[in-house]
Amino acid sequence: MKKTLTLLIVFIAVCTYRAKAQNTGRADSVYSMADVIPEFPGGERQFSSFLVKNMRYPASCLKRGIKGTVFVKMIIEKDGAVKYAYCVRSVDADIDNEAIRVLKLSPKWKPGTVGGKPVRVYYTVPISFTPTAIKQ
Repeated sequence: MKKTLTLLIVFIAVCTYRAKAQNTGRADSVYSMADVIPEFPGGERQFSSFLVKNMRYPASCLKRGIKGTVFVKMIIEKDGAVKYAYCVRSVDADIDNEAIRVLKLSPKWKPGTVGGKPVRVYYTVPISFTPTAIKQ
């Protein structure tokens, strides 16, 4: 029992050290959480407007009646640029590609911060595709 408890404590200490090492001191670190999360210019309402304005429903999906919500994970860089967008929950290849295409068109975001300094942050966005909500 004592040996198991000791191993558990060592394991927790190693995991904690690795988590801190991943997010401290390296210029290329990407944070999963930040003190202040990234924000689209103008907030959520403007982000929704941007998506509606720029999103095109793929004709192939419209014909087949495919709809759903795709989840796209991306990195918001220190300067607010959107980089490395990819799907973490897919609907259809054409819908996934459209969501990624539009997110790459995004203007620079207000970057996330840790300790008052801008940092790279992972950000996941759910984007719903329904024929009535998106231009065709």
